[in-house]
Amino acid sequence: QSPPARPRAERGQAQVHPEEPNQPPKRKLTPSVDAYLSKQDEDDAFFLRSLQMADSMAPTDPPEISPTQAPTPLETPAPTPLECTGEVRDEAGTEIAVAISGDAATEDGTPQNDALEWALDDDPAQVDPCREPFVFAARYVVATIYYAFNGDDWDRADNWLSGEDLCDWNWVAGTDDDGDPIIAGIVCDDDEERIEGLLLESNG
Repeated sequence: QSPPARPRAERGQAQVHPEEPNQPPKRKLTPSVDAYLSKQDEDDAFFLRSLQMADSMAPTDPPEISPTQAPTPLETPAPTPLECTGEVRDEAGTEIAVAISGDAATEDGTPQNDALEWALDDDPAQVDPCREPFVFAARYVVATIYYAFNGDDWDRADNWLSGEDLCDWNWVAGTDDDGDPIIAGIVCDDDEERIEGLLLESNG
């Protein structure tokens, strides 16, 4: 006997198929889960694009660094030396003497003026007052003492008004009780760098 025929579905009605055995029904994801997976896809895509960009930017070969040439040092011109001669030298020496002795240094017939003229014109050392003002001043002062105390009339004036260093403007005047020499004239320290005294006793 033939099985009974199934009734035809009416036109316009959806045909419903019975679920097959042993097949669980498909689960539909909730909207929150769909949004999460969509966000994960976007993050993964962004991560992949970042890797591709970093790979494209990385240099294939290390850059070559060329040595930098050292800069050429600038040559500083040496200062032009001051020509301390003639009127320039006279003015420089006169300024030093006036600073020490005032107007007496420029008044004719004074020991100060005699010493200035000696320092400028007659001193064999011809010290440069522009470059060695202190040496010039010291020789001027000692020469002033010589003229003030009538040095031309002294019994002894060894090396005075000579071109020697001031510490050599002296002589041995005798010995003391211990037998040590007595130095007359200018007395300097042991290093002969500083005048410590002046001994002119019994010298005319």
